[in-house]
Amino acid sequence: MGRRVRGFAAPHFRVAAQCVARRPGGAGGAPKSGRIRELENPNIRDAAAVARHCSTIPAGLAPRLPPVPEEPLVRRLAAILHADVVDSTTLVQRDEALAHARIRDAFRRLAESVGAYGGSAHEIRGDALVAEFSRASDAVCAALAFQIRNGDSNRSLSDELRPEFRIGISLAEVVVADGTITGAGVVVAQRLEQLAGAGGVIVQSAVSEAVPGRMPFLFENVGARKLKGFEQTVRAYVVSLRPGSEIPAPEPGSHGRGLPDTSGASDKGRREAVAFDKPSIAVLPFDNMSGDPEQEYFADGIAEELITSLGRCRWLLVISRNSTFAYRGTSTDARQIAQELGARYVLEGSVRRSGARVRVTTQLIDGHDGSQLWSEAYDRELDDVFALQEEIAGVIAGTIRPELESVAAMELRDRPTTDLNAWDSYQRGLWHLYRFTTEELETAKTLFERAIELDAGFSQAQARLAYVLIQLSWYGPRGERLERVNEAARIARQAIELDRRDPAGRLALGRALTLSGQFQAGIEELRAAVQLDPNYAQAHFALGQALCSLDRHDEALREIDVSIRLSPRDPHMWTFLHVRAIANYTAGHLEQAEADERAALRQPNVTFYPFTVLVAILGRAGKTRAATEAIEELQRLRPGFSCREAIKEWCFGERPIMTEEFMARFVADIRSAGLPE
Repeated sequence: MGRRVRGFAAPHFRVAAQCVARRPGGAGGAPKSGRIRELENPNIRDAAAVARHCSTIPAGLAPRLPPVPEEPLVRRLAAILHADVVDSTTLVQRDEALAHARIRDAFRRLAESVGAYGGSAHEIRGDALVAEFSRASDAVCAALAFQIRNGDSNRSLSDELRPEFRIGISLAEVVVADGTITGAGVVVAQRLEQLAGAGGVIVQSAVSEAVPGRMPFLFENVGARKLKGFEQTVRAYVVSLRPGSEIPAPEPGSHGRGLPDTSGASDKGRREAVAFDKPSIAVLPFDNMSGDPEQEYFADGIAEELITSLGRCRWLLVISRNSTFAYRGTSTDARQIAQELGARYVLEGSVRRSGARVRVTTQLIDGHDGSQLWSEAYDRELDDVFALQEEIAGVIAGTIRPELESVAAMELRDRPTTDLNAWDSYQRGLWHLYRFTTEELETAKTLFERAIELDAGFSQAQARLAYVLIQLSWYGPRGERLERVNEAARIARQAIELDRRDPAGRLALGRALTLSGQFQAGIEELRAAVQLDPNYAQAHFALGQALCSLDRHDEALREIDVSIRLSPRDPHMWTFLHVRAIANYTAGHLEQAEADERAALRQPNVTFYPFTVLVAILGRAGKTRAATEAIEELQRLRPGFSCREAIKEWCFGERPIMTEEFMARFVADIRSAGLPE
């Protein structure tokens, strides 16, 4: 449980009581004045009003209160919940004592929900409560759980004196000091709460994005709203429980963080890292190493583009620019930054500009131990500043995405299966998926199925299961191909229904439709995936592969080049190069096609497929000796491989996935190379 809400027994009420007790006539003396009678009214909960009342007390009779120790500011990222009683004045006017009791009971229920989901109820302001959570999903769970429980309580009453609540939730940096929580995020939560209906919950877009798609919630977009006191609009969503679902139970070990302790512990010891439901990353402002302060804007632009690019990744929580740029010019250790911002990873870098060239270096740091997980340097010609910023940010974002997935999955791969929850099963499944062998894909399939069994609303697990089935259609028996891709399409549609903003579901559906011969529908889905996340390398690759199937080689080459640029160390790089070789072969660029296939064959976990197209390339180029060597290697991997087998490898069901023109050319070329019939 979290700490008890300091509502109706808040310190300023105790001060007021002392003021009344010390005032002449306040306790068994002369009749009380109107001001003192007003103080007794339980609806007075305003500290300023109390101060006005106490200001009339003679100095000699003012209570001597112990000094309040000054407390350092503590900044942290948090989900803020603001709840308010609907039309409390009307309730009080009907029956003051009964309204007070019922509102107090409702606040007790709300405090219990807040505490159960690891939140901290900081204070009551008038008839409103402010609470803080370290995870957005916990705030949403607590809000919905309370609204359901409060509704049940109200329906059990025989009269109409029923306290109802509105709740708003934001995600922002807050400042905690002297027992209070402040910051623009608190005000945003309050303004959002005012937009909600009685018994409703409305959240900021950042909250809806931070909550994993597997959670059983529906987010109804109510548009960009102009909030009082803010220049920029805030996109808001009404959140509700998906029909037939239950609110997830609090995770074991959840506990409220409460207000900072002032008992003498150090500030560092009091801070507790924020834990979110998905991996989180803080992109720090890049250092300007050019020696020219005027180039600061360029370094900032790259970091800001990176934040935007990574923000499109649905499974990754990206700390806001305002929070990370506060560390500009400091030498704060990456581990401390990660702890203060609640980030699992920290990305830092530098920019050095010299004349018309620029070098950008980056490194990804583990926020737990400060170890470097990945680093890279990029050298570019400086033509269009803004285009270059966008390009470099896109490359970095596309590169670190598989790195982050791989690191997260690596941490879980050796844990016993019985010890895995849905998210852990999903992450462990990713680790096996990226090995790209039949055995590893089967293991990934089992783990994704386990994740879905634990959480039927886990859209990302559904999308990855569909993707694994597509991979197994290539790696498994040819007779099962069409059945597998049809099943993949069904599961991918389920994933999209659960989360229409996740490009992984569109990717899986697009690939499944393409392989089943529905090319135009498949291409539309793949374009939708790219639109949802322009830095999604796998989506660009799959789109390129689909275009290649229609002999649209120029378009295919553009998409595949983008995928390689976005993810130059992708675990499935051999397929990127292999499909680019097919596009170049179709276009008649035989030297480039040969170079691509030979590069593909040097990649880890490569299969025999690049040899089949390499044989055709060499056959058309008339390189007889090289073709013979390629056939020998191919038959070493697949004994007895023939022209007939090569044709079947292109088929899903009864028909090839390539055009008739391509197949005729391919068959003629492998025969010319000397592959047996």
